[in-house]
Amino acid sequence: MPFSLRYLLLFGWILGVGWHPASYSAQPEPARIAGHMLFLADDLLEGRETGSRGHQIAARYLASQLQAFGLEPLPGYEDFQQQVPIRQSSLLQPYNRMVLHLPDGDHVFKTPQHYFLLPDLWAEQSAVTAEVVFVGYGLVSAHYGLDDYAGLDINGKLVMMLTGLPEHLPADEIAHLRQQRLQEAKARGAIGVIYLYTPKQQQVQPYQLFLHHFSLAPMMSWLTEQQVPGTNTHAFSAEAYLHHDAAAPFFQQAPLSASEVFALVEQQQLPGGFALNSTVTLERRSRHQSFESPNVLAVLPGSDPELRNDYLVVTAHSDHVGINQNLRYPQQAAIHNGAIDNAAGVAIVLEAARVLAAGPAPARSVLFLFPTAEERGLLGADYFVQNPPVPLERVIATLNIDAPLLLFPLADLLAYGADHSSLGDAVTRAAALEALTISPDPLPEQALFTRSDHYRFVEQGIPALFLMVGQQSRDPNIDGRAIWQRYLSQHYHQPSDSIAGLTAAFGGIYYDEGARLSRVLLHLIAELANDRQQPDWHRESFFHPSGPNQHAPSQHDQVLDENSR
Repeated sequence: MPFSLRYLLLFGWILGVGWHPASYSAQPEPARIAGHMLFLADDLLEGRETGSRGHQIAARYLASQLQAFGLEPLPGYEDFQQQVPIRQSSLLQPYNRMVLHLPDGDHVFKTPQHYFLLPDLWAEQSAVTAEVVFVGYGLVSAHYGLDDYAGLDINGKLVMMLTGLPEHLPADEIAHLRQQRLQEAKARGAIGVIYLYTPKQQQVQPYQLFLHHFSLAPMMSWLTEQQVPGTNTHAFSAEAYLHHDAAAPFFQQAPLSASEVFALVEQQQLPGGFALNSTVTLERRSRHQSFESPNVLAVLPGSDPELRNDYLVVTAHSDHVGINQNLRYPQQAAIHNGAIDNAAGVAIVLEAARVLAAGPAPARSVLFLFPTAEERGLLGADYFVQNPPVPLERVIATLNIDAPLLLFPLADLLAYGADHSSLGDAVTRAAALEALTISPDPLPEQALFTRSDHYRFVEQGIPALFLMVGQQSRDPNIDGRAIWQRYLSQHYHQPSDSIAGLTAAFGGIYYDEGARLSRVLLHLIAELANDRQQPDWHRESFFHPSGPNQHAPSQHDQVLDENSR
């Protein structure tokens, strides 16, 4: 690092004013944010679905931009792309069924009104008949005194577990435990799982919307060298979702009825597990396809001979959900452009990359990563950490931007992960330099900490921040919280998340706020990539590598993210 920059950083922090990227040769520009979003969210790219031609175009665009900025490819990735081998599995709708066997006869469920099955990533045809055991939320944590399997025999059986999260525990920690539910079930011998969709969950995310995202869309996994799924090693014989209105027959011979279980959930109590004393048959057929989809990546080498082998990773996923059924007009298929999710995040990171490449270079290397298949279970990020182009032990931290709501003048940011590591202090300083505050999570029920690419780095013990826009507006006449709620309920993963759709609904996109977020990112990069002290987890954090979440792993150590179900 040049002496002048060391001098500026040292005295900037002593004076308590932080560091401002005024010494860069360039600055983030709103027009460039707009230009990137205009291209990435264009109909030409057809929603940037993983494996599609539209996503390939987006990846080529990103690679060409990074090269033009003067960033360098990593050795072995001279085209700025890490190809991710993927298997896609689609459910063949006419060939699946759920039948509950009761003393007075069989109860046949209707799909998708009563249930839907998930495609099978391992076999194109599978069937199972087995007893069912209710296991509450399916959570296990010695730290929180949780063991939903206590006293239950689930070996060779199907488990039924509740969707959603218990509300009396910290959101980030409980969301992390939820990601391990399949691991815990498989380790105890379960051969399949039925997720019980509760009335309470219906209030958070309607069943029909959930069905749209996770049943009508194919499932995907990256493949190992042995051509087996890398992110779904459980190979359950069946995975299904059951609507709460259809749950009563399952509990006909159980200690509690379905309505009694739902009442406990409403009262924020944890229902204990018990045998349902019933047997169910689940059958499904799937169609498999294989292809490659690229992670785009480039590096700005660090300037310090001692620190340049360390990496700060900055991520924003490049994919979206493609052409899908429009819930408002079911007879139509529509392009889901993903302007906010995540063309906006990609544009913000691209602008930070351009400015940083203009110099001066920080002490550590900065690796810009645009993962594929985030919408399909964080697959690109997972493949990256399982097949790292740089040593993971040299990755000091990850900064991730996903779906920044550039729809009003910002007064605050959300920084998921800030409470768990020294990155929290850094992001507070960076935000303050742009007159922004850091607010607590306003949507704990959404479990957002586990639902974007940074989480795959957290699973590897790497401190991470997930930056999103807060709900406070600088303009007293604009209700930021109302805009948030309207976007989530009407535009998230919908065709209207487009430049034209958002402009019509909200009056325009605040590209200047995108440039502002790029500056926040630059402040963070400047501090983290130049500080000789690496970021670290707080000792008491649930996610500390030696913390309470580090229980003895089972042989099945990969879990499909809830985002992909």
